[in-house]
Amino acid sequence: MKKLKLLIFILPLFLFSNQGFAAFDTLKVMNWNILNFSGTDTSRVQYYRTVIRSASPDIFVCQEITGTTANKVLFNQVFQSFAPGVYDTCTFIDGPDSDNLLFFKKSKASFISQTIIGTELRNIAEFKMYVPFIQDTVRFYSVHLKASSGATNEAQRGREVDSLRRVTNALPSGKFFMVMGDFNFYGATETAYTKLLAAGGNEGQFFDQINGMTGNWSGVSGYSAYFTQSPRVRSFGGGATGGMDDRFDLIMPSKACTDTTTGKFYWVRAKYTAYGNDGNHLNDSINMLPNTAVSAAVADGIHYASDHIPVISYFAMNDALLPVNLTSFVSAVNANNVALKWSTSAEQNNSGFEIERKSNSDWQKIAFVKGSGTSSNTNSYTYLDNALQSGIYQYRLKQVDFNGNYEYHNLSGDVSVGAPEKFTLEQNYPNPFNPSTTINFSLPKDVFVSLKIYDMLGKEVNSLLQEYKMAGYYSVNFNASTLTSGMYFYRLSANGFTSIRKMTLIK
Repeated sequence: MKKLKLLIFILPLFLFSNQGFAAFDTLKVMNWNILNFSGTDTSRVQYYRTVIRSASPDIFVCQEITGTTANKVLFNQVFQSFAPGVYDTCTFIDGPDSDNLLFFKKSKASFISQTIIGTELRNIAEFKMYVPFIQDTVRFYSVHLKASSGATNEAQRGREVDSLRRVTNALPSGKFFMVMGDFNFYGATETAYTKLLAAGGNEGQFFDQINGMTGNWSGVSGYSAYFTQSPRVRSFGGGATGGMDDRFDLIMPSKACTDTTTGKFYWVRAKYTAYGNDGNHLNDSINMLPNTAVSAAVADGIHYASDHIPVISYFAMNDALLPVNLTSFVSAVNANNVALKWSTSAEQNNSGFEIERKSNSDWQKIAFVKGSGTSSNTNSYTYLDNALQSGIYQYRLKQVDFNGNYEYHNLSGDVSVGAPEKFTLEQNYPNPFNPSTTINFSLPKDVFVSLKIYDMLGKEVNSLLQEYKMAGYYSVNFNASTLTSGMYFYRLSANGFTSIRKMTLIK
């Protein structure tokens, strides 16, 4: 009679270990209007390099690009210069007036597409990026709205925002996106600003990361820490003067990016900053010392590079919102075969399960079973570990997500594969074979064993075993590379037990 051993247990959540599990990361997003940069005059490159290197953004978006050469110069002389091989960029698309660019750390994101949204003045660029940590896409909209005050200019900014909102309103709810750039806003009552904030579509609206900025913004001392224009009081290459007195540059995320409770990609509002602005330079140059926000070199770089300062936003990324909930883990022993079965009630980002086994040595990976990705349904899995030797075994599952994070689930108790109850000789596998096959047999006690191969005429062609063996299960490999095709027999003799089976070699 065959022995059957069944081990069943329910795994409570608090027993799940998190060895090697890295659930959180951040994405640092930086935006900068770099003032009509064509790339033909490279005198400002040194300043871009100093500022961007200091900030080290994961995503860098810029406006006022005026030619293909600018893309090449920025990539090669800025990003490749201070971080060779770390960043990549997208293809420059030339539109009316100035245009947009995006650079990104390859370890944090990959480029999917760039889509142009036309307006009556400048194009708005949609950069669609894949963020592997959250296994999802994030859209970055780069804008440079109509400049100058007055009702006519404000109305035009409103129409440009209408073009953007038609796109974001059509996106499904729960999508991660943000708009950034030079908005040329003078206050919270501007039509374009209120249109960005207005609910509509599925979830097409945007959110301001700074609370409480009501009324007129321009020159208000209480808002001085948020101003981005102008970093100088002297004329510079067509850039504005006047000192830090306007908040023109913003990064405004979508509704999905504001869910700090259950979201997997969300803003860190406290770390949003106008980079280089310490709040003490109202109507003054940003490099007027002291500057308590950045080094003197960075302050100089901002001052001499453009007529705006960058804005930086941080986004927290959480890839472990719904961990794999393992509800049962079962083992069953049939002779020298072990069946493992387990079930889950929910899975998030689950690549699968590595099955590991231990027997008086280190843990060894023996198989991988594909997971169900993200699922709220009950899923059941099975793995058969066959033809084991007699002994004591331990098993565990290493659940791995698509980002390489993992956690272990151990089977409760050992699995025992005992000695067989009788002599057996199994059919070789594979059969037919070429040129190798495996022969399994079992011994219920310690005996002298003979295992030999014969041809059709009864002539011995190979002696695989002639030795004393302990009780247990055995596998022997037979390589017939020196034999010709045909039918052969193998015979096991042990303590008066004899069994003969035939096998076929096909070359």
